[in-house]
Amino acid sequence: MTSSRAVPSLSELPPSMNWEDFNYPPMLRMWHYDPAELDLSPRFIARVMHAAFLLPVFTLVLNLAFTVVLIALGQMEVINAMFSCFNLLIGFAAGLWVFMSGYKGIAARKSRMQFRYVICWGMLTAVMGAFSLLAVANLNGWVRVAHLMQQRAWSRDTTNRAQTIWLVAAICEASLWSSCFVLSAYAWYTVLRVYRDGPVVFSRMNNWLGRSRIESN
Repeated sequence: MTSSRAVPSLSELPPSMNWEDFNYPPMLRMWHYDPAELDLSPRFIARVMHAAFLLPVFTLVLNLAFTVVLIALGQMEVINAMFSCFNLLIGFAAGLWVFMSGYKGIAARKSRMQFRYVICWGMLTAVMGAFSLLAVANLNGWVRVAHLMQQRAWSRDTTNRAQTIWLVAAICEASLWSSCFVLSAYAWYTVLRVYRDGPVVFSRMNNWLGRSRIESN
C-alpha cells in the first residue's frame, strides 16, 4: 500500500537557503532564520511560528517585571522572582529549540522536524493555556484575576494601591497568555496540516494568500 503523501524533490527546495549563516537569535547566533528566502506560503507559516514564539517570551519577561514590582509592594514572596527567572530561561530555551526545529522543517521540507514541532509545540501550547488560568506562585492567570476582584469586593479599603496594581498586572498577564494560547494553537495547526498533507498545503495557501493580497490592493 503506497502513501498518498507527496514527497518533494530536490528542485522543490528553496534554492537560496544558507544554513551556515547563523543569524538567530540576535547576539547568540545559534541558527539560521530568514523567512525572506522562502516562498509565499512557507514564509507566512514561518512568520506565524515566529510570532507564536516571541509573544510568550515577551509575556514571561513581563511576568518577571510584574513579580519584582509586587515583591517591592509586599504582595509576593521574594522566591517568586526566582520562579519567574526559571520560567523565562526554560521557556526561552525550549521555545527557541522547538521553533527553530519547526522553521527548518517548513523551510527544508523535513517531515521529521515538522513532527517534532507538532508534538513539542503542542505541549508548550497546553502549558500556555494552563498559565492563562493558574493562580500559583508567580503566575497571574484568570483565576488570580477572579480572586483579586473578589478580595477587592470584600475589602473595605477599595483604595489599596498595591492590590489595584496587582489586579491590573494580572489582567494584562492573563490576557497575554490567552493570546499566546490562541496564536500558538494556530501555528501548531498550520504545521500539523503541512506534516499531514505534505507540500500540497503550500499550493492551497499560495492561492489563498495571493487572492487576499489582490483583494487588499
